[in-house]
Amino acid sequence: MFLKMFHRPKPRQFSHTPIYYTPEADAKKASRDEQAEFRSKFRAETEKNTRFSSKRKNINLLIYLVLISFVVYLIFFS
Repeated sequence: MFLKMFHRPKPRQFSHTPIYYTPEADAKKASRDEQAEFRSKFRAETEKNTRFSSKRKNINLLIYLVLISFVVYLIFFS
């Protein structure tokens, strides 16, 4: 009786063998993961390029406004 008092049963073991395992599905999943990684890199690069082009557009707009204001000044005040 004394020995049973401190006895702890072992936990149940989990052993699962997949019934419908297909290596093709694993290959597809790996391919999808690679594609997702490529897409995320591509999005990051295009976002960086669009930020650069938007800054460039703002600078171009500023240059055009200065030129137009100069031409208007020449027309009306000369």
